[in-house]
Amino acid sequence: MGLTTRLFGGERSLLIAHIKEAMAGEVCPVCALAREAERRYLEMLLHERVNDEGTREQLTQRHGFCSDHTGLLLAVGGYGCHAKVALLYQAQVQALTHEVAEMPDSGRVNGEFISECAVCATAARTEALYCELLAQRLNDERLRSAFQSGPILCLRHFARTYDQARPAVRAFLRAHQRERPDRLAQELGEFVRKSVCACAGETEPFGEERDAWLRALRLYDGALPR
Repeated sequence: MGLTTRLFGGERSLLIAHIKEAMAGEVCPVCALAREAERRYLEMLLHERVNDEGTREQLTQRHGFCSDHTGLLLAVGGYGCHAKVALLYQAQVQALTHEVAEMPDSGRVNGEFISECAVCATAARTEALYCELLAQRLNDERLRSAFQSGPILCLRHFARTYDQARPAVRAFLRAHQRERPDRLAQELGEFVRKSVCACAGETEPFGEERDAWLRALRLYDGALPR
C-alpha cells in the first residue's frame, strides 16, 4: 500500500494544497517541499527537542548529520545555537570515544560509522510522499493546471513520479517534460550567443534567456539555489 493511500481524505487534501503552493515557486515543487521539510526538522530540533533524550539517542546512533545538513543546522540556528549544538553533540562525542576504543586491531571497519543522516531520511520520506501523490492525482484537472503553469520537475523527481504513474498520467508527463527542455535548449543557445557578442563589445540586452543557465542546472538539481 502506498504512502498517500494510507492517508484520510482531509490529509490528502492538505498535501495537495502544499504541493500546489510549491508549484507557484521557481524550483521543482518536490525539491522545494523536501528542502522545507529539512529546515522544519532542524528548527524543531533546535527549538523544541534539544532536551529530549530519545532524540539525542537517535542522533548518537546515526553519528550526527551529513556535511550538507551540518551546515544547514548552523544556518538555521544562527549564532545563538552554539550551546544547543554542544548539548546535542555531548552524548555523541562521548559515545564515539567508546566506539573508537573498541575498534579491531585488524580487518575493515565495514562502514561502522556510516549511517543515514536523520535529515536526509526526512527529505527522502517527503520526496517519496509527494512523488506518489503526483503520480496518483495528476489526472485531476485542477492539479494538472497548476502543474503545467509551475516549474518543471527535476529529472530525479520526474523519473520517480513517472515510474508510479498510470499510462494516461505518463503520457501527460512525457509531453510536459519534453516541451520545457526543448524551449530551454533554445534559450541556452541564445544566452551563449549574446554572451559571446558582449565579450566582443557588442551589447544586446538579455531577455527571458537571462537565467537559462540557472534553469538548466535546476533541471538536474531542482533545489538550486539552496
